[in-house]
Amino acid sequence: MASKDSGYVCTLDEKSLKRAKEELNEDPKNRLGAVETFRKWILEQKHIKCPTDTAFLLCFLRVRYFSQLEARELLERYILRRVKIPKWYMNLDPCDPKTLAAIDSGYILVLPERDDEGRKICVVKAGLLEFSGKPFSKIDVLRTIVCLFDYIYLLDEKTCVNGTVTFIDISHYSLKVHSAITMEDRKEFAETWQNNFPARLKLLLLYNGGAMIDMFFAMLKMIFSEKLQKRMKNCGNVLENVYKDIPMRCLPVEYLPDDYKGPNAGTEKQIIESMKRDLTRPEVRARLQYLSSEQWKVDGAQKSRNDIPQASFRKLNID
Repeated sequence: MASKDSGYVCTLDEKSLKRAKEELNEDPKNRLGAVETFRKWILEQKHIKCPTDTAFLLCFLRVRYFSQLEARELLERYILRRVKIPKWYMNLDPCDPKTLAAIDSGYILVLPERDDEGRKICVVKAGLLEFSGKPFSKIDVLRTIVCLFDYIYLLDEKTCVNGTVTFIDISHYSLKVHSAITMEDRKEFAETWQNNFPARLKLLLLYNGGAMIDMFFAMLKMIFSEKLQKRMKNCGNVLENVYKDIPMRCLPVEYLPDDYKGPNAGTEKQIIESMKRDLTRPEVRARLQYLSSEQWKVDGAQKSRNDIPQASFRKLNID
């Protein structure tokens, strides 16, 4: 692993730079110095092996407000999580036919446009999550979601700074769909994104729950932290409530009124094809394979007891 990374170029726009400074304690003048401090610590550790390029390390510094101690702890948990459940997180390949088939199912859509806050928007069509007769399994879907989250967070610093909005469409959700993934798997997966991944999950919108909404809410309360529960909004079965938080220009045409003539994200099929093109670009595929490599590890037995960060403590904002 190289000790320096001179190839980093910040891609944040002015609005994102302002948010990074005000909310995440990021100082462009000290950014690379903070990364080098973080990198130096990693290279000195016998118990941890992970990527050390600037883009990767910035994800952890940003989501932990440039506290070296907090970033180190999150990085260790992130790597440890992947080692603990390799069938979900290791050796990802966006060109895997099962991954592409899972994307084709339309279960999760990563929309091309950001909202007015610069946040990336994901649509989760919860009613489509079932596997009978499908060319992919539960594990394939979970790996596909990991692949997409790695792509939108670890490869896109604008999303790392501004965060994401998740729009969960509960239409056609049923007991059969509910039982397709065990509660244990749901808890494990939720634990990853809440506490072991450099993500800013800013808003969860629930739409069209119908008779299943109470059960769906109960399930989310079992797996989501209190902080994330406060970020959930029930939009009922009224799309106008969704439009209050997601601009119509960002949504697929399937979620827009028939008489709407303004800009939109295209059809769901077009969005799916765009997602596959983006994920399978050679440079994106190579990066995702690199980040999910089995070479990365954490060995608690070799961890030093003298791991006390210097000049690392900052007063943290509440995300």
